[in-house]
Amino acid sequence: MDAKLPSASFQPPGILSRAWVQTFLAAAPLGYSRRHALMKSRDVEILANGVKLHAAVSESQGRGLVVLIHGWEGHINAPYMLRTGQNLFDAGFHVARLHLRDHGPTHHLNAGLFNGSMLDEHFEAVRQIASAYPELPLYLGGYSLGGNFALRIAAMNSRTKKKLPGLAGVFAISAPLDPYKSTAAMDDHFLLGLHLRKQWWRSLNKKDKHFPGHFRFEEMRREKSILRLTERLLQTHSEFATLQDYFGTYTLADSFFKTIRIPTYLLTAIDDPIIPPEDYWNIKPRANLQIEFCEHGGHVGFLQNIQFQCYYVQRIREFIETLATGTKSKKALNSESLSSARKPGARKPKTKARSAKPKTVGRKR
Repeated sequence: MDAKLPSASFQPPGILSRAWVQTFLAAAPLGYSRRHALMKSRDVEILANGVKLHAAVSESQGRGLVVLIHGWEGHINAPYMLRTGQNLFDAGFHVARLHLRDHGPTHHLNAGLFNGSMLDEHFEAVRQIASAYPELPLYLGGYSLGGNFALRIAAMNSRTKKKLPGLAGVFAISAPLDPYKSTAAMDDHFLLGLHLRKQWWRSLNKKDKHFPGHFRFEEMRREKSILRLTERLLQTHSEFATLQDYFGTYTLADSFFKTIRIPTYLLTAIDDPIIPPEDYWNIKPRANLQIEFCEHGGHVGFLQNIQFQCYYVQRIREFIETLATGTKSKKALNSESLSSARKPGARKPKTKARSAKPKTVGRKR
């Protein structure tokens, strides 16, 4: 089955066809209910490889368990998490929303500073959540960086002896495959970079407040680049020698997808301001892998209308429902809304060239 499946059905109207509108409205607190039964969740504190993590678990009819992972500087009550979670809860699935370390209200749980390489602890957290429901199929997914984590967790499950009970499928929405390029793209867009730096500093300040004297953030406050701030933090608070070493731990090239042995669904937008579409175009077709391209959608946007109904909610539901009813993976999405695959040489949007080799930094001794 060809993995490159352009969408024929997602056509946002009017101003919603603009990438930046989609991207900035993605986090708008609309399109879900604050009184929904999903919100009556059970808080779970997980000890995973010596690290404390937090999740919220909402039990429905038990058709299966879905674990959702938010994006960088997001949290379990982010609108995209609630829109999807409420829809799946209503369909009868238990829903667990996992906090990445140092996200949401969890900065006090661990002295160590979060970075994108921290796979083992988050794998173990998902394993413990799933172990509470060993009889149920497990569906794992995430958004942006959370999607990158979800894919790596699924790949890790293929090579470890300590398996995730019942892992049946994995999905990722707007997941960065080359985090160096995506970080550089944040800096390329002034307003987006400004917003994300503000969010990041809010998080770092929380960490500093909970562990006074543990970090050396003051000398970095004048940095105007997310990439440069990442580099400075690696120098002072990690064992990575270079940006290339660090980003390499969660760069997902074509060969990576050979290691995921369960049905996988990826959704990305060609106009995503953070993720170059060629990163997805370079992935070869595989039997269990479906990649859907939308011309529009921005970054974790995919808003269909002003009521904040989201295309990704529909597609995730279709993916999971089909797996839950035992349909073969090659039919895991409604074929009526998928057209033929993009052919080699088809039009690709112009993208700004960026260096593929990040600068090196000194190792902290």
